[in-house]
Amino acid sequence: RAEQIAAQRAAVAALDAGIAQVNAELSQSELRAPFDGTVGRRWADVGTVLQPGARVLDIVEDTVLEAWIGVPPTVAAATRVGDPAELIGRGRPINAVVSAVMPSVDPDTRTIDVVIAVPADSGLRPGEVVRWSVSSRARAHGAWLPTTALRHGARGLWSVLTVEPSGRLASVDVEVLHTEGDRTYVRGALAPGQPVVTDGVHRLAPGQRVEPRPVETEGDA
Repeated sequence: RAEQIAAQRAAVAALDAGIAQVNAELSQSELRAPFDGTVGRRWADVGTVLQPGARVLDIVEDTVLEAWIGVPPTVAAATRVGDPAELIGRGRPINAVVSAVMPSVDPDTRTIDVVIAVPADSGLRPGEVVRWSVSSRARAHGAWLPTTALRHGARGLWSVLTVEPSGRLASVDVEVLHTEGDRTYVRGALAPGQPVVTDGVHRLAPGQRVEPRPVETEGDA
């Protein structure tokens, strides 16, 4: 009869609606990571009733490693996507490439994050610390001196021994601006061409009389 067929069709439609509701509830109970990775830590056990937004798993993306390094805005402005970047990890250099430069300044550190893509053969693991060495040029008045010419001064400062016209030694405070290998660029009250003791400073003292001997210098004061 027509009314029985209609009733059966209504029952089937109700069952279909129930199945659709169950499928919707199942889809809402599944967690899908937006990327391939490895479960690093589980924060909830099976069967636990969770609240919306609760933390369940930590997923580590171990297929593509990235180094996020905060740099001053001046360095970020001179960095471009695709630039080579040499990282230092586990005490060895790693050739990498800049993949992104964040547009905003971190309000806590006042730095801009530069994202560097780490090659898959680097041997590093997620969470390791790497260092990025960036070279920049700056104009400054000073002089290159052998690092052996530096002496520990008062209050953590540095000083050098200079030779006065009288032949006596004098201590001059200097500021260390840059160190490169066995030489250091310093700034202080050093006159152009002023003789400086370059070695054995721990055996000498200010006021002591010495006889200067000219040596080949590495830079002008």
